[in-house]
Amino acid sequence: MAGNASRRGEGAEGPSERGVPEIEVEVRGEMPPDSAEYARTMVRAVARHAHEPVRSVRVRLTQGRDPEVRRSAVARASLDVSGRPAHARVAAETMHEAIDLLRGRLDYRLARLEHWARWSGGLPVGPSDWSRRGGAASRH
Repeated sequence: MAGNASRRGEGAEGPSERGVPEIEVEVRGEMPPDSAEYARTMVRAVARHAHEPVRSVRVRLTQGRDPEVRRSAVARASLDVSGRPAHARVAAETMHEAIDLLRGRLDYRLARLEHWARWSGGLPVGPSDWSRRGGAASRH
């Protein structure tokens, strides 16, 4: 793609078999043509393992123009996991490297979100918590 124009929703798909919504990908700058689809695939893989339903997913890929800047490939993602935001931003030398790092960062963010939800009583700790407490887990 020439220049600094944006592409939104390029090759977007509908919900997957695991309930992941359409992943909106915005691309800015010159980068490999498969970058948007690669990002969509990597982020979808993370979203499929979320502990609660993912309501929306947005990804932005930005490739800087200055060849002197070492980590000019920036990948960002925002997920809405049942009303709780999960954001990640990474920078790397290549866009594919940035997308790979983004996947790892999102995995970490979703794990922290799940840990926090369990600790705060937002999710049951086990099946017995639902029956003993009427659907809400309490902190000990």
